[in-house]
Amino acid sequence: MNKKDNENTSTNIEQTARLRIVKVDDDKETTSKKTSPKRIIKRSYKMSDSYKKKYAILFLSVFLFFVFAYQFVKIKEVNFDSLASNIRNSVQMSDFNIGDDQILRRNYEIDANQLENYVYIAPKSNMQVNEILILKCKPGYVDTAYGLIKKRFEKQKSNFKTYAPELYNDILSAEFVKNGNYIYFISYGDINKVKNAIEQSYK
Repeated sequence: MNKKDNENTSTNIEQTARLRIVKVDDDKETTSKKTSPKRIIKRSYKMSDSYKKKYAILFLSVFLFFVFAYQFVKIKEVNFDSLASNIRNSVQMSDFNIGDDQILRRNYEIDANQLENYVYIAPKSNMQVNEILILKCKPGYVDTAYGLIKKRFEKQKSNFKTYAPELYNDILSAEFVKNGNYIYFISYGDINKVKNAIEQSYK
C-alpha cells in the first residue's frame, strides 16, 4: 500500500469517527429534549390541573352532602304558644290539668327558672298515666332536667306495676326523648296525636 492509499484510509476513518460523534450528539440532544425540565414541569402542571379539578368536584360533593344532611339532623325550634294550643285541641283535656311552675316542681323537682319555655299537661291524679311534658332548657340544665324526668318515670313505672298493673303497659309505651336542649316526655294512649301537634308547632 502506497502513501496516498494510507492517507485516503486515514481520512475515511476520521470521517467515520466524526459521523459517529455527530450521531451520538444528536441522540443525546433528542434524549435531552424528551426529558427536559420544561417538559417535566409542563407534564406536572397538566397532572396538577387534573387533580385540582378532581379535588374541587370531591369537595363540592362533600359540601352538598352535609348541607342536605343538616336539614334532617338540625334541631327544630318549637313555637310554645301554638304548641300548647295544638296539644289542647288534640287530647281529651278532661283527663288533664295545665301544669304550672309549682306543679312542675312538685312532680319533677324541676326549677322553671332554668327553662327557656315549657308546656306541661299534667295528670289530674296520681293514678293516671297520661301526662305530656315538653321542655326547652337553658344551657347547662338539660342533663339535670333529663335526669329528674327519668327519675319520675322510673318511679311511676314501679308504682303502677305494684298498685295498678292494668296501667303498667300504658306507661311502658311512653316516649322519652332528649334532642339538643329540648326534652320530650309523652305518656298518652294515642301518642301520634301528640306528635302531630308537636309537628304543627315547629317554626
